[in-house]
Parts: sequence; structure tokens; C-alpha cells
Amino acid sequence: MAFRCPVCDHDVKAGDTVCPTCKEPLHAASFVGRLWRSFCAAFTRATSVECPACGELAAAKSKYCMRCTCNFTVVAALVPILRPLRNKWDAVFKDASPASKRFARIAYVIASAVLFWLVLSYSEKKGAVWYLYAALSIVYVAFFTFFLLWVVPHEHLSHFVRQRKGVVRIGLIFNFFTALLLLQVLMATWTARALMLGALFIVSWLGFYFFLVYIFPVWCGMSVFFDDYVPFDHTARQGRTARRD
Repeated sequence: MAFRCPVCDHDVKAGDTVCPTCKEPLHAASFVGRLWRSFCAAFTRATSVECPACGELAAAKSKYCMRCTCNFTVVAALVPILRPLRNKWDAVFKDASPASKRFARIAYVIASAVLFWLVLSYSEKKGAVWYLYAALSIVYVAFFTFFLLWVVPHEHLSHFVRQRKGVVRIGLIFNFFTALLLLQVLMATWTARALMLGALFIVSWLGFYFFLVYIFPVWCGMSVFFDDYVPFDHTARQGRTARRD
């Protein structure tokens, strides 16, 4: 009876203890060792991140790559995912003529305007109390803007804005209002959850404000006071200069 070597995939006999081709041991201990090494490799891949610069695997909790010292941020983690899409996008427009690029920008703006009008029409037919959800959207827009500025570096945002043509910026405005309308539609669909989530945003903001205005200054003052504290010295003169006759 013949079997397949798990390493080189060549035929081995049932009584062989070593593969005649690759010299791999075929006893039970070697089989368990291969399973353990495969499990460790799979666990390492599952708990590791790929460096967007050099491709080296690093622990998920690492802050930078040990090979090229690239910082592991949210933007850096998205680079390997977005790079193939960006390469395809660049390949499509790399050899396009200026007229074709201009046509694509105009088509994008028109499509954005049509999508905005359709969503607006849907929101009108839905008949929800739009002013209530519009007021609640203020909280969501403020939170999402804070989250965007916190996660994405400012230089990336300014670079993105500077690269966009004037026509494309008009399309982005239509996209913003479309996303805002879709947000209000979702609020109308899940009203209780939208109100609870908005209340969490407001409570978080009030909590941070109370901490920064009232608690943090007092805490800093107390730390300065105790850092400058001088222990009492009973051997010092203590300001007593009177002498007995």
C-alpha cells in the first residue's frame, strides 16, 4: 500500500519511516509537530497585521513595523485594502484624454445631482417629521466630523481637497446632502435607536466638557500643590527669635 508524503507529495510505502525523496520523518511525532507548526502559523497570520510599506507581518498590538519603522495607524491599515482599487482607478484614467476626464467629471456631477433628487423625493413621500430628524442630524454631523478629524490626518484631508477639481467639488456637495438625507431616513426607520445613539453623543460631549472645565483644572492644581509640598522640619527655627533672660 502506498501513501503520499505530506511535504513533497511523492509516493511512500506503509512501512517507511522516512520519505525516500525529501527525507521527511513519517512517524507520529513528526505528524503532530507538523500540525502544531501549521496551527502556530495560522494563529500568527490571524493575529498579525501586514505592514503597508514593506509587507512584513507584525503583531496586531504593535505600533510600528520592526523592519521599516512604518507607523501602524488606521490610514496605514486601510492602504493594503484600498491600494488595488486605487491602482485600477489610476490605470483607467492614466491614458485618458483631457476631454474624456472632463466628460467623466461632468457625468459624476450629474449622477450625484440625480441621486440627490431621487433621495429627496423618497424622503418627501415617506412623510416623516423631517424637522425633528434634521435637528437630530446636527448631533450626528458634529460627532462624525469630530471622528473624521480625529482618525484621518489633517494633511490627508487637505491633500484630498486640493486635488479635486471645481466641478468634482460640486458633486461632493451633492454627495454630502444625499448622505445626510439617507441618515435621516435611517433615523425615521429606527427612531428609538437613533434617539438613544444621539443621547449617547450628547452625554459624552457634556461629560468631556465637565471634565475639562471643572475636574481637570482642579486635578492639575492639586498635583502642583502636592509636588511643591515641603515636609515639616521640627529642628528648624520656625521663626522664633525671642530669648529668655
